Amino acid sequence: MQTAFWGIAFSLLLPFSVHAASTRNLYLVLITRMGTVENQFCAELISDNGRYLLKSEAHKDIILIPETPGAILSSGKYSVTLEHQNLKTSTLQVTATIHGDSIKLLSKTPVDILLVQQNCLGETPMSNAWNSPFSGNNDSNAKAFLRRIVGKFADFRTGGGDDGHRHAGIDLRGGFGKEVYPINDGRVLAASFKDLSGGVVIEHLLPDGSRLYSKYVHIQDISVKAGEQVTPHTRLGRLFDKASFKKSRYTHNHLHLEIRKDYEDKGTDSSYRETRKDLERHCLDPEKFLGALLTKKLAHTEQGPGVSN
Repeated sequence: MQTAFWGIAFSLLLPFSVHAASTRNLYLVLITRMGTVENQFCAELISDNGRYLLKSEAHKDIILIPETPGAILSSGKYSVTLEHQNLKTSTLQVTATIHGDSIKLLSKTPVDILLVQQNCLGETPMSNAWNSPFSGNNDSNAKAFLRRIVGKFADFRTGGGDDGHRHAGIDLRGGFGKEVYPINDGRVLAASFKDLSGGVVIEHLLPDGSRLYSKYVHIQDISVKAGEQVTPHTRLGRLFDKASFKKSRYTHNHLHLEIRKDYEDKGTDSSYRETRKDLERHCLDPEKFLGALLTKKLAHTEQGPGVSN
């Protein structure tokens, strides 16, 4: 359902972007359910032989086709084709209404989409030292970080509406309402505000020019937006409170943390990769990657300034 909502938002984005053309037709997409924002990301509108593509770093392409040729500049009806995380496709009929610098897409569901024209892409800052997602306490110690792990990378999981999958990250237990922070400097690609599956995706630029991506899931009260630059001191959100944890029916109150080599699959590995080989094409084991870096960081700190490794 979440992917479908994102797809609808993309489609809404298309007609408006043509109306307000610029060097890059960028829009902040806000997907709401019953008036409450559930998802937020940046997308670019691209013309493609009479149809339009909504392309985003955080979501699969969305195809928009106007019901009446040439009607793309005005309010009207559109056919939207989107690809879900399970690789199935669906076509939705939506009605677009333009309001100044924004466009609203309505379907026959509780979901509405608001598109706001703005430079929401942002720039990714250079990364620095790696940290625990629970900054500001003893989690800078690798042992303390590793003791939090209650779910391993590549564990086989069932449930969630699929036939089983390999866990794309690790689960880190934490107290009720515990605040979550980025593991390094970066740029927010997307934020989801869904009640029990809310999360944030961040891009990190490494000194050698390559990039990694971190994903934080099962957090609430999210305080960042797409395109925003963040540091390890930027609050992303918090873990569940007691009421949400009880509603979730999880065994542990936890943060799901992923570290990815790329985001080409738009974050679908956690739900649909069934072999470790497939999973490792896109993802790193956070326990090994971050655990090793925190250990190295602690050793360097204990040596004191001016002492080389």
